[in-house]
Amino acid sequence: MKKIISLVLGATVLTSCGSNDGGTETTGSLKQFKSSEFAVSYPDQWEVLTEKDFPGNVPVGSMVAFRSNVKDPSFTSNITIVTMDAPANTTSTDFVKGLSQKHAGQLKNYKEVLREEITLQKNGEDSATTMIVFEGKRAENEDLKRFYQTALVNDKKAYVNTAAVLSKNSEAIEGSYIDSIESFELQ
Repeated sequence: MKKIISLVLGATVLTSCGSNDGGTETTGSLKQFKSSEFAVSYPDQWEVLTEKDFPGNVPVGSMVAFRSNVKDPSFTSNITIVTMDAPANTTSTDFVKGLSQKHAGQLKNYKEVLREEITLQKNGEDSATTMIVFEGKRAENEDLKRFYQTALVNDKKAYVNTAAVLSKNSEAIEGSYIDSIESFELQ
């Protein structure tokens, strides 16, 4: 359980983004990143790095991350897409519920802010999942962070979309994170 939460939350500390087959296109104040497996929108001023640009400590399963152009000395806002194994016959909603339970057990000062059922696209069709917004930190001496998260399960593979920001900065850019979560789709 610790390994899974470390994978998902570990990916959120990335200060870069990437994928080996993706491209970007601009749509308003957002850009869309597309790979052969998924597409997601992210703020157009943010940086995108490919796998070749990831630092050495990136968890296995990290596919892409987007880093804010506004740097904070303690944490830089980011959005990551990570793949994880999913048990057979697990729905996207159940997978997110399991992630939420793990976060509650692993993070200090954990607080769920929002849980909302949403519909995303998977293989061109509507797919039910859940968006969770929660706060927490790994250690008492860290600043509190706010996370926006959802997942889509395709067969036995879960694609987890997590956005992370310092809680004190979350209201100013919350719309960008929710837009990213709601734009997420599997190809």
